[in-house]
Amino acid sequence: MNTRSLVNKLSNFQSFICSSDFSILCITETWLSKDIFDNEIIPSGYTIYRKDRDSRGGGVLLAVKDNITSSQLSSPPHVEILTVLISTSNPFIISVVYIPPNSSDTYHELLHSYLTNLVDESSPIILLGDFNLPDVNWATYSGSSPKSNLSDIDSIWLFIKNNITRGMDLFIPKIRTSSSQFPKWYTSNIRHQIKWLRTLRKKYKSHPTDHNLNRIKTAEDNLQNSIQQAKANFEANLVHNFAFSNDSKIYQHVRNITKSASIPATVFFDDSSATHDIDKATLFNRYFYSVFSQSLFEDMPSTNSTIDSINITEDEVHTALLSLDSSKATGIDGISPAVLKNCAIVLTKPLHY
Repeated sequence: MNTRSLVNKLSNFQSFICSSDFSILCITETWLSKDIFDNEIIPSGYTIYRKDRDSRGGGVLLAVKDNITSSQLSSPPHVEILTVLISTSNPFIISVVYIPPNSSDTYHELLHSYLTNLVDESSPIILLGDFNLPDVNWATYSGSSPKSNLSDIDSIWLFIKNNITRGMDLFIPKIRTSSSQFPKWYTSNIRHQIKWLRTLRKKYKSHPTDHNLNRIKTAEDNLQNSIQQAKANFEANLVHNFAFSNDSKIYQHVRNITKSASIPATVFFDDSSATHDIDKATLFNRYFYSVFSQSLFEDMPSTNSTIDSINITEDEVHTALLSLDSSKATGIDGISPAVLKNCAIVLTKPLHY
């Protein structure tokens, strides 16, 4: 509700409240000041939250019935926005905002930053108020001015991404994993033999006798035999599983054996060498510059045609989500393909928008 000076309408406002029995009331442009007491606005029955402007005009108010548990959340001091947590059985956040006409870019940036952070809260959010964005087309969420353009793809994706990651934090259990220092074919018996060999070496260090030395040699021979046998069994199982069940783990084993650092420790170009990352990048840059030829682009065909629009249906978005490979790693957005695939039904519509 926009009242444009609540003080001048107190009698009508109070009679309206008493006859309507609202649970929550949001008001913009209250035009109140610190000289007006809460009990002068609504005599009883409500918890009142206010953010008055220091000068004439503006101001927001949020009133919540006393039988509803509520608490005010922090908000930026120089933005006319009031945020309250409603602690019912299903808690939610409600914010009332007033954006003065011709507000500065800084005002909009502060409000946008606050609302972006507010979205990260775990409770649903209801945003109400007077936005003073007359050029907004609420059917398409777009506007003619940059401040009113709600169809910005980056902002929309940020909103969707924040909600996905928040859901992941809430509902996907996390486990701590640790990489083993031993190869996969090292059995528990081999690890036990390694510990025993370390113990014998410590004993020999404190008591360097021939007996202890012979025990070490025997333990080393036994360990080597166990490792060779375990590795042979491990690789035989990989081959068997690949042959009879098409298990692809054998490829991973081969990659682990043959892999090497993608960038060598020392990079050479002409008469220069580099060992530090920045110096390596500089050498790569020199090399690519040396082989670049402008003539490669001279014969490229030119075209004046452009794509005016791309039409993608919801079915195509849903099919694309279902076709994702769940075994792949997360992308730069930190969202696993498995999450996108398993949540395809609920994500299709917002992603299609």
